[in-house]
Amino acid sequence: MKRLKMAIGLFAQFFIFGCTTFGGGWSIVAQIQRTYVEKRGWLTEKELVDLASIARGIPGITIGNTAMIFGYRSCGVLGGICCLFGMVLPPFLIICAIAFFYQLFMENTWIMNGMKGIRAAVVPIILVSCTTMARSAIANKWCAILCVIAFGLYMIFNISGIVLIIFGALGGLVISSLNKKEEEKP
Repeated sequence: MKRLKMAIGLFAQFFIFGCTTFGGGWSIVAQIQRTYVEKRGWLTEKELVDLASIARGIPGITIGNTAMIFGYRSCGVLGGICCLFGMVLPPFLIICAIAFFYQLFMENTWIMNGMKGIRAAVVPIILVSCTTMARSAIANKWCAILCVIAFGLYMIFNISGIVLIIFGALGGLVISSLNKKEEEKP
């Protein structure tokens, strides 16, 4: 019974996230950070970074992956399903309404200008989330170097995300062995 109550609470919270989260996967990370790291203490920043990294690195929509993984971590399979459906139900209903009234929306300058404002307001939310992720993910100088190299490979050479994830995993293994060697030195 306690698990069911928790799952219903997660559904309700993620339904609210689904109604108020604009800007894709990073926006939900910011919402989870504020609610479950800062206010409730259910996660640490490091755990959130790990969760977001996994959600980002597997196939599927990041926002759905994040909701499912968080829900599963918090309350098992039922929690994962509740978070996922809570997260996707509001956008689904909104998209259905937009599709139905698409032509009216596209011709309405008030709605189109409002959407431009929403896009602009999402940028700081994403930036806050990115800076939080960077603080937790870049643990030492080697991680910072790995981050710069990965960024350069992506921006300059358009290397795919999968290759960068593999590069990051291999880099993490190398960094771990370098750190171990430095710790073993007398």
